[in-house]
Amino acid sequence: MCEPVGTLQLAGKYVITPFETRFFSHIMEIEKASFKNPYTLKILRLLASWYPELFLMALKGNLLVGYVVAAANEDRGHIISLAVRPDCRRQRIGTDLIASLMEHLRSLEVVAVSLEVRADNSAAIALYEKLGFVRSGNVHHYYEDGCTAIMFEKSLS
Repeated sequence: MCEPVGTLQLAGKYVITPFETRFFSHIMEIEKASFKNPYTLKILRLLASWYPELFLMALKGNLLVGYVVAAANEDRGHIISLAVRPDCRRQRIGTDLIASLMEHLRSLEVVAVSLEVRADNSAAIALYEKLGFVRSGNVHHYYEDGCTAIMFEKSLS
């Protein structure tokens, strides 16, 4: 297992650091505020135990303002979830979380990253396209409510 990403200070506004379990309740608040079908606490705990080095959070002081979690298998990565507090969006937090994650994935020799996003989530689609992700397909009825997922990929090489 490799070492987790170190703390990254971003212009004094917030820090990106490895996830700490004491923030699970904050993660759940952000999940519920961000997604129509949020992950359960049980699933988030599993993700934290399976991929601790790929579970990053953004903190403003002691306030959790966002997080990202991903998986990596050999040379492929997959972004499982990215969320930012609604009152903290449009401040580059999501962009910086993804940038930190990508840096860490590169250090693990991951060459490509994929993700899915709801077809009706225009803000997330715009973010991923801005970050260089390319649409690679659709999965109809992917979400519990029947919404289509747009699949994205990005090369890290």
